[in-house]
Amino acid sequence: MAKSSKKEKIEENKKKSSIGNSILDFEKDYTVIDIETTGVNFRQSEILEIGAVKVSNGIIIDKFSELVRPQNYFLCPTEFDDDFCFVNGEKIQFVSDFVRDLTGIKNKMLENARSEIEVLSDFVNFIGDDFIIGHNVPFDLKFLSEASLKYFQKPILNSYSDTLKISVKLLPNMEHHKLKDLAELYNIDYSHAHRALEDCIITFKCYEYMKKQILEVFGNYKEFEIYYKTKSKKKKKNIQNLVEHQKILDI
Repeated sequence: MAKSSKKEKIEENKKKSSIGNSILDFEKDYTVIDIETTGVNFRQSEILEIGAVKVSNGIIIDKFSELVRPQNYFLCPTEFDDDFCFVNGEKIQFVSDFVRDLTGIKNKMLENARSEIEVLSDFVNFIGDDFIIGHNVPFDLKFLSEASLKYFQKPILNSYSDTLKISVKLLPNMEHHKLKDLAELYNIDYSHAHRALEDCIITFKCYEYMKKQILEVFGNYKEFEIYYKTKSKKKKKNIQNLVEHQKILDI
């Protein structure tokens, strides 16, 4: 078999890290996605849970939510930890204490979960070619696209918009732009966060609030797109004053 050329290798490497195009758009129909993982490196960590909600005209019309059984595990580090599974007669754990405490996903919950390839296949069918929304969504898409490439030889290339980037532009005076910060700003319940489906629902609500705020301040999405791309600090400051005033009145 002939060796791959340098150009082919470059293209293959680009394909391996591919996600879709980031687009500032405000579609009426879109799908919000979120995942929970064992860590932050998409080539070393694994997906624990996938969630998604389909939205049409501001209403959730369908949901996807499923746990994923990781391929890797480690021996239960202490006999006093009662959250474990058995593999070949040994007590094992799929997730660290940190991840378990953050997400509420226990090892026992993953014992009978389906494999990544099975869950991902259904997820890919669920989202189709939908426009994707998510908070810091490139993180989720890199994990999902890498897994799709691994199992199905093609990455996930849906176009997407990131609510994190939108919030940074719309609300630059906020100290932080985590999903929790937006939920607090818009009085959205955050008590069940860090589970994939719940994070999708919170993101959906934040996104719809931001869309409403954009229309009330800018009049239309096109004006916000122009502002989004501007580098004028004075113009941004003037707009921010309007956003803050509107927030006090209506949120």
